[in-house]
Amino acid sequence: MTSPKTARYYKKMLFDGFFRAIFSAKPFAKAAGDRGEEAAVRFLKKRGMKIAARNFRSGRYEADIVAFDGDCAVFVEVKTRSDSALVDGYYAAVSKTKRRGIRICANRYLSRLHPRPPSWRYDVVDVRIGGGMKISQIRHFENVPL
Repeated sequence: MTSPKTARYYKKMLFDGFFRAIFSAKPFAKAAGDRGEEAAVRFLKKRGMKIAARNFRSGRYEADIVAFDGDCAVFVEVKTRSDSALVDGYYAAVSKTKRRGIRICANRYLSRLHPRPPSWRYDVVDVRIGGGMKISQIRHFENVPL
């Protein structure tokens, strides 16, 4: 049998964890990010791209989407933001560290392909979400400089 002090401790921990989970922004951010990524995949498929991989990881680096536009390999970073986001445009939203990571990830992915595609590029898909998690705008930036 546990002491009353121990029982109070566990009750408090359970209570605190419950409220942290409810009021945390992370579940919403994760859901919004997943919704944005799904919208980006549909958007790219409508434009004739073939999706080869999603969330391709190599070590600590990740490419959200790996696609092929004809014979060109395309590494896509998806940025999902609310309509009220203060930062506009892909370059401000994708950090220098993330650009470096996608470059490393792309090289590792390409090294596994035989034959290697003749060209590759880095794209950013900017997805805007409004009220009720509705997609309000999708913008595609092709061949973004790394």
